[in-house]
Amino acid sequence: MNCKHKHWRGFRTINGLRGAPVLEFAFGARFARRVRRDLSRTIFCVATLSFFLAGCSATNAVRLSTANISNSFLTPIHDEALMLVRKYQTSPLRAARMLAYLDTAVLETNRSMSETTSKNAACEHVAYALASYSLLAHFFPLETPGRLLSKPQLQSNWADVNCDGAKVQADVVAQATIARAMRDGADPPKKIRAHPGRATGLWEPTPPLFAANPTEPYAGEWVTMLIGNPAKLRLLPPPTVNSVEYRNAADEAFSVAANLSATEKEIAEKWNLGAGSVTPAGVWNVRLHKIVGEERLSDKQVIEIFAAAHIAMHDALIACSYSKYLYWTERPITVAQRMGKSEFKPVLVTPSFPAYPSGHACASGAAARVIGAYLPNRKGEVIALANEAAESRVYGGIHFRFDVEEGLRLGEQVGDKVVSHFLATQ
Repeated sequence: MNCKHKHWRGFRTINGLRGAPVLEFAFGARFARRVRRDLSRTIFCVATLSFFLAGCSATNAVRLSTANISNSFLTPIHDEALMLVRKYQTSPLRAARMLAYLDTAVLETNRSMSETTSKNAACEHVAYALASYSLLAHFFPLETPGRLLSKPQLQSNWADVNCDGAKVQADVVAQATIARAMRDGADPPKKIRAHPGRATGLWEPTPPLFAANPTEPYAGEWVTMLIGNPAKLRLLPPPTVNSVEYRNAADEAFSVAANLSATEKEIAEKWNLGAGSVTPAGVWNVRLHKIVGEERLSDKQVIEIFAAAHIAMHDALIACSYSKYLYWTERPITVAQRMGKSEFKPVLVTPSFPAYPSGHACASGAAARVIGAYLPNRKGEVIALANEAAESRVYGGIHFRFDVEEGLRLGEQVGDKVVSHFLATQ
């Protein structure tokens, strides 16, 4: 790197460099000027190099999500999506929503391709890219205008054939999908959701944030893609606070926190996927890319399994949110405070919304059910992963056993419904 950059002079005014009286007094003004000049150049070079390396590291971290795992044509699209999820610290609910609409657009583009166009794989891939990046531009409006739609895959000479017809179809699908997303109830601003009141067993703001307003309190009212009204899948009430089951669950939470092994802590932290991460839906996306890369699947099969998995997670999280804000169940830290268990120290920061059921368990149960149905030879692998995701929340000290068990069950129900829908439309 050439450190004699023309803009280095701008750094001379950094506090502490300009007019340093000690240097001038001890060594003379000329020497002080040379020191200030060299320091300025050094600071500029170090700052620039650090920025460059940080950017490279961040890019590599994101690319490692799916790059070199799958040769799927969806890899660059999903890489871009997960990078944006991290960049804008998208919440897990909204990340799952975005991925569901993204792959729905790809699926509908595949279905809408004309006979002539669909025979050209290159044009198909151009169409999938156009539909996808149009959706990403909608969901991430703060991105530089036009950046996402200037990708190499969309250039007219990329496929060495005329793909104008495919592009028209992709644009029609993209606009219809965006219109659908704008009607699903997730975008309009909502007022603060009223808390049902203070009572033993109900959720309260938790340390260390003590956020009074829970996260995404209206997500249970969003329009699902395939399962219909989430109220039809509402869970039975959690155990009452005076029940033996509730007390046993609390005792287990306290015991796990007090005797947490290094392996259990590692699992808890591995699945600690809030805003700023790729989120649970992103982790399942990455795992599915790995699986797809190891299986012999057609483009149509790849498109369908990704769409089904993402739709299942999206709908499962909506159903999960419906029950969360139906029952407003407290977190283990609240029980510990009420019982005077000051020694209870969860390894994870408690999320600022009700506990029952676990969102990680709901999303993971749904994803595992879909992948296992499409690829029975991977069923054991994905079920084990879903169980680990659910168990991680108990290890983290932020969920009770019944939160994760019922979350898995709800997710599996949603997954079964999504699979049934896709099988019926084949």
